[in-house]
Amino acid sequence: MGGWQVAPIVSVATALPLRVLDGSGQEFGQTGFGASSEAIRTGSGGTGAGVNHVAPSSGAGSSASGKGSGLNIFADPQSVINEFRAIQLSKDTTSRGGTLRGLPAWNLDLALAKKIPLPNERMSVSFSAQFFNIFNHVTFLDPAVSLQSPQTFGVITTQGNDPRQIQMGLRFDF
Repeated sequence: MGGWQVAPIVSVATALPLRVLDGSGQEFGQTGFGASSEAIRTGSGGTGAGVNHVAPSSGAGSSASGKGSGLNIFADPQSVINEFRAIQLSKDTTSRGGTLRGLPAWNLDLALAKKIPLPNERMSVSFSAQFFNIFNHVTFLDPAVSLQSPQTFGVITTQGNDPRQIQMGLRFDF
């Protein structure tokens, strides 16, 4: 291509399982940060995930604190909450975790470079440009899905990537 170099990097990730938690982790004597019991799913309903759901203005998944994007991963967070119950040691042997999925992610980075030979055969100039998140799209992190905080259940609050960044370089080879 006449001294041009193109180097794309495509990153794609499928949606990871979401762990719906119930309680503060003290039910079974668990201690430490993040220790909690996984809730048991009792329903099989349509809990279609997608970022295009607007969080309700009140009730489950509304993010009453006013923080977050105003988006919810679930169309009806209360119906999703109703599909789960606390673990019961007398009848549950496994939590069957991973019945809900989080958000998928993708990104494209691109590097362009052009090498220009100078009249002296031993010298050249190289120009390069690197674009990170070239399409400048937002990737959200998975929301919290704890039955202990229904107001924030499924509410998307955090961006998981950086905005577009561009860096350019000029190099003189001799």
